Amino acid sequence: MRSTARLVLAAVVGAIVLAALVTVLAGSRDPVELEPGSPEAAVQAYLDAVVDRDSDAAVDMLAAGTSCTAEDFDNAYVGEDVHVSLREVRVLGETARVDVVITTGSGEIIPTKWSEQQTFRLRRTGDEWLLSGTPWPIFECGVMIK
Repeated sequence: MRSTARLVLAAVVGAIVLAALVTVLAGSRDPVELEPGSPEAAVQAYLDAVVDRDSDAAVDMLAAGTSCTAEDFDNAYVGEDVHVSLREVRVLGETARVDVVITTGSGEIIPTKWSEQQTFRLRRTGDEWLLSGTPWPIFECGVMIK
């Protein structure tokens, strides 16, 4: 009976160590290099600006005619630990859709994570792709949260 309990304990400890190792390795992956000038590279640059809290740079990546301002980005919630996975890119002429999954951590003492799927719509303007509409993490522009 004792050897069975030790074997079970060793298996549990091994599983915990393996899970911790996988988590560390998954979290330390470098960002994927995307083709410059592609819609997915534009989304990556936009998300880098959002996560870095560079609101002016994020606004600069929006297509003309948006009502979003740097203040909208200043007021948007972005979690402590954000990871983005590219799912699909669809280009049709001068427009594109980039589907991603955004996983955000809470930054709490006992961390929690949640994922959400987002679709970014882009429009080609000259040599660059700009985001149209109201992209994540903004859901309404011009609304002050107090």
